[in-house]
Amino acid sequence: MSSSQYTLYELVAHADDRESQSTHSFFVLRTKLDLALLGLKYTRVPLAFGDIEGTLGAGVTLPTLATGTGRVVDSFSIAEYLEGQHATGGKYLFGPGGSRLARFIQSWADGALLPAMMPLLAPLFVAHNDAASRAYFVTRIWPADEVERMSAELRDAERVRENAAAVRKVLRVLEVYLAHSSGRFILGDTPTHADSIVGGYYFASQVNPALNALVWDHAELPRVARWVKDFKEASGFEVAYPPPPAGVVADV
Repeated sequence: MSSSQYTLYELVAHADDRESQSTHSFFVLRTKLDLALLGLKYTRVPLAFGDIEGTLGAGVTLPTLATGTGRVVDSFSIAEYLEGQHATGGKYLFGPGGSRLARFIQSWADGALLPAMMPLLAPLFVAHNDAASRAYFVTRIWPADEVERMSAELRDAERVRENAAAVRKVLRVLEVYLAHSSGRFILGDTPTHADSIVGGYYFASQVNPALNALVWDHAELPRVARWVKDFKEASGFEVAYPPPPAGVVADV
């Protein structure tokens, strides 16, 4: 199968000028990182929240990968599909025994890292959304009162530092793991889907550049900082988000 047959449906913040936007979805970023690790080209179809159902049908989530013979939905299922189609001795997303560890990493990241990071990110996601996407987010993704609370915290420098410390506490799990593992990445010297899971959170967090000093490059997490550097280099991946709007993020 030619990699040119792949089409990735991905989330963007607003309906205007879609092609120029980087996705901020943790889950879409996982798939984009997996595709980068395997060196696969694909066609992007950027969708705002309000476009998803009309384009893909009710109940379909992003990322969705069109393969030429069908569609695969959910980042883990897409990783399994890509592994089956493209894994080699030097490039793979799981490898022997890697699926089980990746499931653990996903449970940890989505259950602990996501809620810890959202107070530092959600107000910026909303700020960059168009009106329709903003309404969708606060009615179907995250409650409006919670977003208001997080927005107030993000304007408070002390609360920003406290919330960043909470994220570092969660990332101590990865720091300790890396201290007792061999290789530069989570499964050794080859970056895999486990790295893409955590990498999705790193790249999405670039919507708030303050998190680099407060979290990813912090002295408490030297191995995590090294992992970020190595994973960015291995994936060759980049994102470009607008700067935070004035008054949304406290100076820290």
